[in-house]
Amino acid sequence: IIARGLLATVTVESREKLGLARRLRQEIDFLLSLDSLYAPAHFALGKWHLSLSKLSWVQQMACKLAGGLPEPPSLEQALRCFDQSIQLQPNNILFHYNKALALVEMGRATQALPVILTAMELPILGLD
Repeated sequence: IIARGLLATVTVESREKLGLARRLRQEIDFLLSLDSLYAPAHFALGKWHLSLSKLSWVQQMACKLAGGLPEPPSLEQALRCFDQSIQLQPNNILFHYNKALALVEMGRATQALPVILTAMELPILGLD
């Protein structure tokens, strides 16, 4: 999922990006069907919503004309997904950071600050 998501961010052609976004969403949905408490899948779904919600209206129309997406992306859904991933794995800095990004994108920067501060207070794992 991570590799496909990264590939989608560097792909230039809109049709290919749309195909990657659809495939990524299928993989995330499959993971969640296997384990609805798998925090990284909720995080990936949040990233999916966060990334695609930034499409311009022209890009959104092109997506609709090309068959659309399984669900319209939204910042609100991204935030819910990040909250779910944090609830399941509260010590993951990446989950907190992306929640803060979603809040900033929503124009709620003052709410993002305590989220970032919480992330900064988390232990750095794996450096023992």
